[in-house]
Amino acid sequence: YKPVTTTEGSGLYTLDNDFVDMGDFVFYTTQPWFDPGIDPSDPASVAELVKNEHFFLRGLRPDRDIIIKETWWPTDGHPQANEANQVAFFQALHDETDANGDSVLFAWGEAYDQPWKNENSPFGTLGPD
Repeated sequence: YKPVTTTEGSGLYTLDNDFVDMGDFVFYTTQPWFDPGIDPSDPASVAELVKNEHFFLRGLRPDRDIIIKETWWPTDGHPQANEANQVAFFQALHDETDANGDSVLFAWGEAYDQPWKNENSPFGTLGPD
């Protein structure tokens, strides 16, 4: 027996909680950078949003592994997209814990620049960084 799951954007899991029951664990993506409501000058507050979403999903099914498959902060293409803010985002996300002291489980988003993601891609100028 090997555990299986699906990978969907976080919105699908939060809008239809039945998705949390699909597969043996939850392995979702969340891209807060693209949310027009975030303040990109405050990466810690953006990490807090990711944390709240994560712990909401964990609260739905505390018996399941809930893991963020991908989340990221770009390092170029916007004034607040820089290495210092990327470090601050991931540090804040890493440091977050719930009331029980459990941390947010996540895999690092794209770890290196990808030039094929250029201004002609859906990611625009943020894509390669």
